[in-house]
Amino acid sequence: MYLLDYDTDIQPQILSEVEAFERFVNLNAIALGLL
Repeated sequence: MYLLDYDTDIQPQILSEVEAFERFVNLNAIALGLL
């Protein structure tokens, strides 16, 4: 999946969703590490 394949209008939205997903994954990893 390449960002260049998408319209420039959609790129910021995709980037923000990716960042949110990465934060979610990191939080899960931290939570699992604490268990």
